[in-house]
This record gives sequence, C-alpha cells and structure tokens, in this order.
Amino acid sequence: MSHHASHITADVAGRLGQGMLMGHFALQDAMRTVKRAQRDDRHAVVRLADRLDEARADEAVALRRALDAEAALAEARREIRELHELLGRQNRLIAGFREICGV
Repeated sequence: MSHHASHITADVAGRLGQGMLMGHFALQDAMRTVKRAQRDDRHAVVRLADRLDEARADEAVALRRALDAEAALAEARREIRELHELLGRQNRLIAGFREICGV
C-alpha cells in the first residue's frame, strides 16, 4: 500500500470512528431523554393519582355535609309541622275561649 493510500485509509478510519462515536453519544442522549420523559410521565401519573385521591376525599366530605344538611332540613320540616299543629290547636282554643266568653 502506498503512503498516500495508507494516509487515506487512516483518515477514513478516523472519520468512521468519529462518526460512530458521535452516533453513540447521540443514541445515549436520546435514551437519556426517553428515560427522563418516562420518569416525568410516571411523576405526572403519581401527581394525578394524588389529585384524584384528594378529589375523592373532598367528595366524601361534601357528601357527608349534604347528608347532614338533609337531616337538618328534615328535622326543621318536622319542627315546622309540629309548630303549625300547635298553632292550629292554639287558634282553636282561642276560638273556643272567645265563644265561651261571648267575644
């Protein structure tokens, strides 16, 4: 092999090695980016699951408050009915008293 051919072969081998090294670094960088994206996605899923748990807890609290409010409303309605009945009795007693007194 002539000196010139040796020089070209060495140059080509060097450039090929350089290209392969750059390709290797590019592949490593791409894999690092993919792994980072996967990690970020896992963190996003965990954050979403946490938010869902919080929403479910908030829903349970809201449901408990709604049930308490329904119970309070039912009690208030019962008291109103009772007071209405008492008022009707009182009005009947007053009417009877007026009749007795002749008023």
